[in-house]
Amino acid sequence: MLVDDTLVFADSETGKLEQEAATKFPHKMTDVISKTPLEFNGVTVQLLDGTLVSHQRQKIQAFKLISDASEALSMKAKGLFVSTCTRPDMLSRVQGIETSLGNDGGEAAVKATNDMVKYAKRTTGRVLKFVSLDLSGDLRVVCFSDAAFNVNNKG
Repeated sequence: MLVDDTLVFADSETGKLEQEAATKFPHKMTDVISKTPLEFNGVTVQLLDGTLVSHQRQKIQAFKLISDASEALSMKAKGLFVSTCTRPDMLSRVQGIETSLGNDGGEAAVKATNDMVKYAKRTTGRVLKFVSLDLSGDLRVVCFSDAAFNVNNKG
């Protein structure tokens, strides 16, 4: 079995156990995040003020506006990768591209793709934060679900 490009976030104790288990298999180097950001598959992971954050600013900076619908599929794939890894807020815009490709594939696809690119570039400073939880007290989970996918494109 081949598993490539695995990223594990763990506390010190779990990290030690993972490290011990990894010695049983040939593997790439292991790195611990400290003051130096970790670059991993186009994702930057770093500690900022004690909080673990990740972003893909360089990937987003490489996004380009398109002028032809034939370019929409490629940009959709780039947007999907970014939304899956670090920017879930972009997913509705990626879905907008998919919808437009399924409908007429022409001008609407160009517009939806360029809307996603503009949104991504306008919000490049957003990061995904991994916050630590204090599980010693009551744990409350607050969930929000938007069942009307691809409706709010104004954000």
